[in-house]
Amino acid sequence: MNFKSITFFAVLLSRLLVSKAEKVEVVVEGATSIAQTDEDFICVTLDWWPTSKCDYDQCPWGQAGLFNLDLKNKILEKAVKAFHPLRIRVGGSLQDQVVYNVRNNIENCQPFQKQDKGFLFGFSIGCLDMKRWDELNEFFNQTRAKVTFGLNALIGRKESETEKALWVGDWYSHNARDLMRYTISKGYKIDSYELGNELCGVGVSARIEAKQYAKDMATLKNLVKEMYPNPKTQPKVLGPGGFYDKKWFDTFLDASGHDVIDGVTHHIYNLGPGNNPDVVRRVQDPFFLTQIAQTFKDVSNAIDKFAPWSGAWVSESGGAYNSGGQLVSYLDQLGMTSVYNHKVYCRQALTGGNYALLNTTTFIPNPDYYGALLWHRVMGSKVLSVTHKSSPYLRVYSHCAKKEILQYINVGTDIITFFSVLLSCLLVLKAEKVEVVVEGATSIAQTDEDFICVTLDWWPTNKCDYNQCPWGQAGLFNLDLKNKILEKAVKAFHPLRIRVGGSLQDQVVYNVRNNIENCQPFQKQDKGFLFGFSIGCLDMKRWDELNEFFNQTRAKVTFGLNALIGRKESETEKALWVGDWYSHNARDLMRYTISKGYKIDSYELGNELCGVGVSARIEAKQYVKDMATLKNLVKEMYPNPKTQPKVLGPGGFYDKKWFDTFLDASGHDVIDGVTHHIYNLGPGNNPDVVRRVQDPFFLTQIAQTFKDVSNAIDKFAPWSGAWVSESGGAYNSGGQLVSYLDQLGMTSIYNHKVYCRQALTGGNYALLNTTTFIPNPDYYGALLWHRVMGSKVLSVTHKGSPYLRVYSHCAKKEFNV
Repeated sequence: MNFKSITFFAVLLSRLLVSKAEKVEVVVEGATSIAQTDEDFICVTLDWWPTSKCDYDQCPWGQAGLFNLDLKNKILEKAVKAFHPLRIRVGGSLQDQVVYNVRNNIENCQPFQKQDKGFLFGFSIGCLDMKRWDELNEFFNQTRAKVTFGLNALIGRKESETEKALWVGDWYSHNARDLMRYTISKGYKIDSYELGNELCGVGVSARIEAKQYAKDMATLKNLVKEMYPNPKTQPKVLGPGGFYDKKWFDTFLDASGHDVIDGVTHHIYNLGPGNNPDVVRRVQDPFFLTQIAQTFKDVSNAIDKFAPWSGAWVSESGGAYNSGGQLVSYLDQLGMTSVYNHKVYCRQALTGGNYALLNTTTFIPNPDYYGALLWHRVMGSKVLSVTHKSSPYLRVYSHCAKKEILQYINVGTDIITFFSVLLSCLLVLKAEKVEVVVEGATSIAQTDEDFICVTLDWWPTNKCDYNQCPWGQAGLFNLDLKNKILEKAVKAFHPLRIRVGGSLQDQVVYNVRNNIENCQPFQKQDKGFLFGFSIGCLDMKRWDELNEFFNQTRAKVTFGLNALIGRKESETEKALWVGDWYSHNARDLMRYTISKGYKIDSYELGNELCGVGVSARIEAKQYVKDMATLKNLVKEMYPNPKTQPKVLGPGGFYDKKWFDTFLDASGHDVIDGVTHHIYNLGPGNNPDVVRRVQDPFFLTQIAQTFKDVSNAIDKFAPWSGAWVSESGGAYNSGGQLVSYLDQLGMTSIYNHKVYCRQALTGGNYALLNTTTFIPNPDYYGALLWHRVMGSKVLSVTHKGSPYLRVYSHCAKKEFNV
C-alpha cells in the first residue's frame, strides 16, 4: 500500500499535562484493512427538546430544539454545508411522543408542553405540522444533509397493566405512512428511518420486548419497500436505537428476518450524568475510556452472528447524559468505534445542551466541531491496524486516506514555520494550489519570545451588555483559582503572560495596611462612579490567592495599576481628570508583593485614559510625568536591574496627536512597553460582526494603526516596544467572533512584542468557557502559536485568494511538535 494514502488521527488525553515532547514509534499494518466505516461516518443529531428542558438547575437547550431552531441562520447553514454532506439524525428522547399532522386532522397542533404527570419525560405529545416539516427539509436540502428520521415507535401501543414501563401491542404504522407519502410527494430525500428511541433492554422511560420490536421492524421494512419501490433510492431501516443489552439484542437480532435491519443502532453515554464531578477525570483516563470498547465489540460480534448483512451504528452519543457535561471522549470514540467495524457515529448534538458541536445561542463552532470536520475530510472508510509503545494517554488511529485528501508537503526546511488563517473557511468547497514565497534571509520584525498574552479582568457578575450578563464568576474578585482545568490551561503555555487589568482597574484600591473600612469588591451604582460601579477594594488575602495561582501556573504577570488615584475630575472639562498620580498605594502594594516573594513581570499605569478616553482621560504631558514617577518607584523598590519589572503605558486607544506628544515628552528609557488597545469590530451587538470578521479588506484596515504605533515608537522611543495590551475584537464584552489569529500575524509584522487577548475567561470573547473553563477554539490557536512560532518574523507573500492570510516566523528553538 502506498504510504501516502494513509492518514493518522491522534488523540492526546490530558493534553494540558504534557510539558515536553517525546519520540514515539507508530507501527501501521497497511497490507489489509481490519474494519470499514461508511464514507460518511460522521453524524450529528438534532433533538426535539424544548427550551424548558432543564437538568441540574440549568436549561441549556435554548432555541435549539427541532420545533424552534433558527433554520435561516447563516452560520448554522455553513457549518453543516462544510461537510458536504453531513449525516443528521432527527430524533431523541421525545421522538416517541411526536405525531405528524399530515391530514390536518389534529386539533390544536402544538409543540411539546411541560406536564407534571401522565407523560414520558414530563412533556406532552408534540405535534409536527407540515409547515415545519417543509422548513426542516428545505434546510436539509439547502445544506445537502443526509437525513435519518426517528419515527415514533410507541404510537398505537399502551402501557402494560401488569408491568411498569413495558409498552405492549403492535406499532401503528399509519401515521408514519402518511408522513412518508407527503415526504415523497414533495421530493424530500430521507437516507434512513429509525424506529424508536431507547426502548430496548430495560428502556429509559419506556420499553418494548425484543420479539415485538423485531415484528415492528419488519412492518417498517415492508412499509419502506411499499412506499419506495426503487431499491436504489430506498431508505435504510435502522433500530433499535437504545442502550446495548446482550440478551435483548441477541433475541432481537435472532428474531429479525433476513435483510430487515440495515443498521443496528445503539447509544453510548459512558461518562455518567452531566453533573458528575468525576467527568473531567474520566475523560482523561485512558483505562476508563477503554472500558466502553467491550460494548462496541459485543455489538459488532452480535451483528456478525445474527445479522451479517447489517452494520453497527452509534446513533446517539453525548458522553454524559442529561444534556451533557461539556467534556466528552468524542475523538477517541470516533477511532474506537471505527476499529470495531461501526459504520456511522452520531454525536449528540449539533446544537443544544452542554455537549453541542455548535454554541446553542450563536452557532459558533465549539472545539469538537473542528475535530469532526477534520475526521470527515481526511479519514477514509478503510480502517488499519496501528500500534505504539508510548504513553497510554496517546491514542492513535489510522485509516486509508479519502481520495480527495488535502496533502501537506515538506518543502525541505525545518527552521521556518507557517501560520495561515483562512477567513470564511466554511465557504471553501474545494482546494486550490497556492505558491507561498518566504524571504528567509533576514527577519523583518521581532516579537517577544512570550508574545501570546491573555487578560484577567475585574468585571463583577452583574456587568451586563445588551441584556446579557456574560461574566459570571470570571472576575478577579471571584474567579475559582482552584479549578484544575483553568490551572492546566494556563500551565500548558509554560509560561503564559497574564495582564491583570481592565476598565475597572482605575477604581481599585489596595488594602495593604488594613486601614480601609468595609473593604469590599465592586458594587453596582447608578450615579457618581465610572462604568456604574463603586470603588473596589483588593485585600491582601485575595492578592495572596492570585499570586499563588500565578506561581503555581508559572504565569508572567503584568499588573495594571490605578492611575486615577489622587486625581479629581476637572471642574471645567467633562471626563478630564487633573492632578498628579498618588503613588503611595502602589508603593504599599509593591512592598508587600516583594516581601512575599511574588514575581511581577511588568506594571502598566492606567486603562483607556489616553486620547479622548473612554469614561475618563488624562492629558498626555501629565501622563508622561506620572510614568516617570512610576519608573522611579519601580527602580527604588526593585534596585536589581535583572529582576526589575518593566514599566508599561498608556494602555488605551491610539490617537496620533496624543501618542506623539506623550512619547516625545517621555524621558529616555522611562517606558519599556508602549501599550495600546484594539476593538476594531465595533460593539458586541453589531449585526455586521460576522461579515467583518470574514472580510479581509475590512480586517486589513487596522494594520494602519499597528504601523502608526510602531512608527511613533521608532521616532520617539526606539528603546521601547509596542504591545497590544488588550484586544477582544468587539467591545462591551465581545461578540463571540474575533479576528484573533489574523491579528497575531499582523501585529507581529509591525514589530509588536506582545499581544494580550481579552479575556482568558469572562465575557463573550473568552478563550475558556466562562462556566466550565473548557477551551474555546481560539485557545488552541493561541497555544499552537506559542508552541511553534518563534520571535523572528519573515516576509511571506502569495498570489492566492485574499481570504488566505499567511504569516511566517523562524521556528522556536524547542520546536518538537
